[in-house]
Amino acid sequence: MFLFGSSAPATMIVVIATKDGYWIGADSYRSGGDKHIADVCKIHETRFGLLAKSGDAQGANHSGEIYSTDKEVEDLIASSKDLETFQSNLRLRYEHDIDEELALLVDDPSVTSENIEQIPMGKPIPHALIPTLLRMVVMFNTKATDVSGEVLLVRPESDELTDALGRNYYHYSAPSTLGWYPLSDISIKAPSPHFQVSCPASVHEFSYFVPCEKPDPWIQKHPKETLKRLLDQAHRREPETIGPPYTIVRVILRKSRAPKVKWISKGVCPGWSESVDPKYSLIERRDDMRKQRDSNP
Repeated sequence: MFLFGSSAPATMIVVIATKDGYWIGADSYRSGGDKHIADVCKIHETRFGLLAKSGDAQGANHSGEIYSTDKEVEDLIASSKDLETFQSNLRLRYEHDIDEELALLVDDPSVTSENIEQIPMGKPIPHALIPTLLRMVVMFNTKATDVSGEVLLVRPESDELTDALGRNYYHYSAPSTLGWYPLSDISIKAPSPHFQVSCPASVHEFSYFVPCEKPDPWIQKHPKETLKRLLDQAHRREPETIGPPYTIVRVILRKSRAPKVKWISKGVCPGWSESVDPKYSLIERRDDMRKQRDSNP
């Protein structure tokens, strides 16, 4: 089982390996803070294969300008000459994007995306915002004759440190620790006890994790129902940030030909989301959290 994500319930992506291929399921909720504000497609059929995208559908640069993270990925696919170029460009872009957002949240004119990882910060970023900056993409090679693909995770990190005078300061970074990593090699345990879940080896969960109640023989016979059960379970736990309509895709492997991709349930797919909503920008969420903090000393 793959445990690959963070404590920010912005997306749930599930993959079930079967004897003849694999099934992919994803929710469609787009959240602003802790509210469901729209539905977006999170599984895309691209010229490089199937792509499942996790994380917030809108980002912000150091100046506070809001942009669609979906369109960002769509444009990178269009401008990249091959898969290797796209993967390299996306990794660098995600690292830069998170550094920009960290610098924005610090709210210090001397801090930029270029120096955010090098200098100590006297002001803390609201802790609850850190995991919401995570970016993750799961790519499936739909030309391979086996369950093949890679995952990119860029996760912001924060460290509270103390100097020689006993003063607290903060260090922020946005490493893609593993780069693009093969699906077959991933075995990462999330740090929080919330993610200590149990599932058969054929079930792989990304971004958000729930336990599987059914044994593997039942799952192999009912992969579609299993996906819906797991996504529904996540929706019950996080009703404002994970929810239907669900997208379900089946990939059938064939020995002498390319796999067959079948869209079982399209939900709100296909399509990339290009809209943004200033009411749910990082600046608004940061300021709301500071007001709450100041009103509850």
